[in-house]
Formats: sequence, structure tokens, C-alpha cells
Amino acid sequence: MLFRCKKKISFFWVFVFSFLLLLGSCIREPLSNELAGVFSSDFFIDEFNTFDDSNWAMLNEYFLFSYLSPNNVSVSNGNLVFVIPRNTTSSGGVVSKYRFPKGDFAISFLKTNDNSVLDFTLHNSENSVKFFIRIKYDGYTNFVEYGVESPYTNFTSTNSNVAVSYSYHSAKFEVLGSSINYYYDDSLIGQINFDYVPQYLYSRVFSYLSDSTTYFYDRYILVDKFSYQKRR
Repeated sequence: MLFRCKKKISFFWVFVFSFLLLLGSCIREPLSNELAGVFSSDFFIDEFNTFDDSNWAMLNEYFLFSYLSPNNVSVSNGNLVFVIPRNTTSSGGVVSKYRFPKGDFAISFLKTNDNSVLDFTLHNSENSVKFFIRIKYDGYTNFVEYGVESPYTNFTSTNSNVAVSYSYHSAKFEVLGSSINYYYDDSLIGQINFDYVPQYLYSRVFSYLSDSTTYFYDRYILVDKFSYQKRR
């Protein structure tokens, strides 16, 4: 009887050990949003004919009034689509897997007039620096904010002298040695001198809500191109 009991115990531990090995092998698999390192070419253009998960990861986090869910991100007809489903405050966004050297970063997008916000940001988590161009709606019209958030300084400026109509527009950063130029529809809207410009930057494009208002229909923000050009 004692011998049989030992055999049962041995079989049990063999099973546990095998299960832990299997679990460990799953844990060691690369995550789907594993970062891809420093971008080494001079140019990058994505016109979103497909979603290339070697370049982008979908956001899965809470931001202000919104839950940014991968379920709300898709590609359709050459557009990266962020949907805010009816009767919800959820939305979506993406972040680049590459860190880009200093250069020019641009998007082309379409946004409707509602309480959704479109953020185009460059960030570096190592020194907590974020540059942003933000398209918002105040209940009457869309307007553009731009600025920087960092441990060194925080600055936000509003530019209401731009047209944010129901058509495609562009937003662009020029990241220089110690300054950032901000463009909207190819017009310079602001410049910030900043001594702590990171050497490498990730890019985020995402949508969220400025308040908790929901609508009885789906809402969409379309991004039809992202481009990068390295500065020398």
C-alpha cells in the first residue's frame, strides 16, 4: 500500500512539473506589442492599406473618460479607423513599435464635430517628455492645441485660427536639435524652444472623449497616412 501511494504522489508531481514547463513556455513567448527598436531608415510612410503589427501596437488602456480598446481599431479603404461605439465612451488608438530619431512626423486625418479628441503625440518614457498636437471640440467649433508635457516644463497653446472642417487635414511636427515646430495643414502654428528634446521618440495616434457624453450612433475618426522623414 505504501508503494502504491508513492507512485500516485510521484505521478502527481510529474504532472505539476509538466504543467509548469508548459506555462513557462507560454510566458516566454514574445508579446504582440513587443517594441521593435530604433528605426534605421530615412523615410517611413504608412498609408494603412493593411494594419502592420510589426510597425504598430493597438492601445489597451484607460485615458480620461475613455477606455482605449483594440476592438475599436481597424483598417478600411486605406484608413486607420478609430470608432467610438454608440452609447459608450470607449475609443481606440495605436503606438509605434519603433523609436524614431529626430525628424519630421506627420499624419493626415478626418474628424467630425463632437466631443471626441484626436491626439497626435511624440513621447519618450525614459525622460517623460511628450509633444502633442490635439484637435478638440468646444461645443461650437473644432480647434487645435499644441504643446509639451515634461518634468522640465509644461506648455499648452491654443490656435483657433485654423479650419477643422469635415474633410481631411494634416498635422506635423518638425523635431529639431533643441526646438519643435508645429504645423497644421502645412502652416506653422507654433514653435517651442526646448533643451531636453529626446534623441528617440515613439509616436501615438489615438482618440478619446473630453467628457462622458455618449451618442446613439457610432462615431469615427479616420487617419489615412502617417509619415516620417529623418533629419540630418
